Amino acid sequence: SAGYTKVGRLVHVQGYVTISSTSTNNFEMSMPFTMIGGSQYAPLSTQIGANPTPSILRINSNTTQAFCRTQVNGDGVLRYTDLNGGLLIFAGTYMTA
Repeated sequence: SAGYTKVGRLVHVQGYVTISSTSTNNFEMSMPFTMIGGSQYAPLSTQIGANPTPSILRINSNTTQAFCRTQVNGDGVLRYTDLNGGLLIFAGTYMTA
């Protein structure tokens, strides 16, 4: 379940998703609007269930694609199997072009 509010160029998103997959592909999900271009990326705050592992949902520049990354894993992208059975909760604001 997710929702968003867009005011001008700012998009605020919030939601949650239960991961039910053992795929070894990187976890990614789409945001409602393309993030502004450039070398920056938009981090959204996240929580993976009750797991205290520091993580972010990061939207790549010029895309709608968000990837779940963890600081513990060297900022590597988490795979579906890493998140399997977990509840990913996210919220944040990013800028569109």
